[in-house]
Amino acid sequence: MSVQGKKTVRKIVASSGEADPVAAVQSVQQFINQSPWEWPEIRRAIAEYVDSRTEVSAWVIDNAIIPKRGCHSVGVAKRFIPHAGKTINCQVGVGLYLATDQGAVPADWRLLIPDAWLGDQQRRSRAKIPDGVTKMPVWAHILDLTDTVARDWGLPPVPVIADLHCTPDSDSLISGLLGRGLQFLVEVGDTAEIALAAPARGAEAGRPAERPGPTRTTTVRHRIRSGYELWRQTVPVPEGGGQQQYHVASCVVHRPVRTRSDPFPSRLRLVAASPQNDPHLTRYWLTNLPYDRVGEVFALAVQHTDSSRNRNPTEERFGLRDFEGRSFPGWHHHMTLVSAAYAYDLLCRQAVLSPL
Repeated sequence: MSVQGKKTVRKIVASSGEADPVAAVQSVQQFINQSPWEWPEIRRAIAEYVDSRTEVSAWVIDNAIIPKRGCHSVGVAKRFIPHAGKTINCQVGVGLYLATDQGAVPADWRLLIPDAWLGDQQRRSRAKIPDGVTKMPVWAHILDLTDTVARDWGLPPVPVIADLHCTPDSDSLISGLLGRGLQFLVEVGDTAEIALAAPARGAEAGRPAERPGPTRTTTVRHRIRSGYELWRQTVPVPEGGGQQQYHVASCVVHRPVRTRSDPFPSRLRLVAASPQNDPHLTRYWLTNLPYDRVGEVFALAVQHTDSSRNRNPTEERFGLRDFEGRSFPGWHHHMTLVSAAYAYDLLCRQAVLSPL
């Protein structure tokens, strides 16, 4: 982490004072790109260590946008990136972060692979993409991440925070999180639909509805603007060494029941918030958290999403965007080392570890 600028293998080796830097560069490159070590168990060990020595308050889902110049790095494609407002030739990773009051550590990663890669056997072979890797929407990757951390690793569940306001997948994600018994706070777009009436009888208990649910719907924006039965509060959010006050309004809503096979049309809480210094900038979330925890988790969500949209210095420090290889295993090896760097930094700041 002490290497200035891009964390290339050559720079890292040069800073270590190796007697034979050429051989050392080759060894490190082989370790990252070609060695067969299994990254899931390393990530699990990192996550368990962090979880046992800090107070994890949420699992935050976040994207890693990794710009690339060429077309040969695994999963690279031209994509429109909403928060950047432009199309970027990049890789996109989805990470699950263990969020604490001192920062967040990425526990596990998924790499989004476009159809052009999945359907091209030559590219798959060259990038060593496993046969089991198939097309998955973002919401399915998120559920896979939560399954790994909760079910496979056995970490104590905490609320899941995810930002899906630029995608149409929020209802699929919410249904999956409800089915797993997880609490969540999911940011949605202002046109996300909610039901105007209560769900069919039996649905609240997690049983299939006896008849189709409500068909009358409205958007989250229109529901808040109606002003009907809104619970209001002011929530302070840490920002730039101070605090930003947010005006928060919330109300009970229902998910539309789309099919009989969906047993989770559960009642949710809609949360809308605007910063005090820009009341016209309203963001919306759906949550199954009890009302007395909404403010706490909302503050964490805003703090993390705002910092993630301006986190270039942090990414540069830990080398998140500095993967030099082209293969699928190499990418996962690199991101595992990035997770270790995040964990080391956090634990040093919390005096759990001593800096080297």
